[in-house]
Amino acid sequence: MAYFAIDWRVSDYYDAEELADIDVTPATEVPWTMGVPWAPGLSVPDPIEFLLDENTGTRLPDAFLVTIPLFSARMLAALVSAGVDNFTQHNAVVVDPRTGKRDTTYKAVNVLGAIGCADLARSKFDPKFAPPSMLFRHLVIDEARARDHSFFRLAEDPGYLLANERVAKALLDAKLVGVRVISLDEMAGA
Repeated sequence: MAYFAIDWRVSDYYDAEELADIDVTPATEVPWTMGVPWAPGLSVPDPIEFLLDENTGTRLPDAFLVTIPLFSARMLAALVSAGVDNFTQHNAVVVDPRTGKRDTTYKAVNVLGAIGCADLARSKFDPKFAPPSMLFRHLVIDEARARDHSFFRLAEDPGYLLANERVAKALLDAKLVGVRVISLDEMAGA
């Protein structure tokens, strides 16, 4: 089974002046990008408030994959339609400081599942870095260790948000704005 990286390099698809970007990501006491559930007793604001960068566009993408990932209702619906349920979602508000508009249609998302499935013998990476901070030039997934996980973070580098073919297809079919679904082979050629 093939795996795909989920990314949001919006400038590859749209004029950088058109799409919005986050300026200020609030600090919380929980790890959003490690793929792990949070320890009991930790809390997050409700809602978590994000400020848009005034120097970017106003069109909102379907995901902001920043320190605290934000998914639109459309992205969440595409994931759920593909059977993904290994995430928690928290109320968020995206504020445009230019207009004062407050968008409450996003959720801050903690994707649960950090799977150690990089095939290090076949991958290319900088040997100076160790998990969970590896720096891959070409990532190959060990499918036996990835098992049947459909949407997860890579334990060797949790910056990778990976999806299997079924989930990747659902995201592509949803025609999400500013969300990229990239084959790992394509990433190696970039």
